[in-house]
Amino acid sequence: MKKISLYLMIISLIFVPKVSKAVVTSGSDFNNLTVYLFCDDSDECKSEYDDLEEYLKDQSEIKVSLMDTSNELYNTVKDELNIKKNTLPLTIIGTTYFYGYNDKNKDKIKEAIEKYHDSKYCDAIMYIQNKQDMKDCLNQNKGIYDNETLPWGIIIGVSLVFVVALGGVIIYFNKKN
Repeated sequence: MKKISLYLMIISLIFVPKVSKAVVTSGSDFNNLTVYLFCDDSDECKSEYDDLEEYLKDQSEIKVSLMDTSNELYNTVKDELNIKKNTLPLTIIGTTYFYGYNDKNKDKIKEAIEKYHDSKYCDAIMYIQNKQDMKDCLNQNKGIYDNETLPWGIIIGVSLVFVVALGGVIIYFNKKN
């Protein structure tokens, strides 16, 4: 019986994902958020900037920072976040990015702002400017705004079912022997 308990404990440590909160990067304060907008003089950029300013007018803890596309930071950000397109505007919130501006992006950008604002997050631009490892930043922000991530409850539930089923199999074979 002790062997079975030991097996189950080891298996649960391997298969049950660890839930951890992201860490705020140096220079970022919880609930303070910067939306970075790499832009040019196009109407699309002006429209996004105006819409963001209107949307955020009552939220002083969230600011929009217009960024220049002609400097090295723009290229470094694209490289570090693996952004292949050259479409502007390029909006970056935490480590989430949106290129172009349309009705579909407009709603997604607002959703990302809300999710990052309600979370401790890593600011990719600050990480890049401080020459820190982007992998750490990306890992810290996993699950804040990621459409492909399953909810933690489902992941943990499925993992526990797997562990219990495996425990049953182990018990069954131990009784046979």
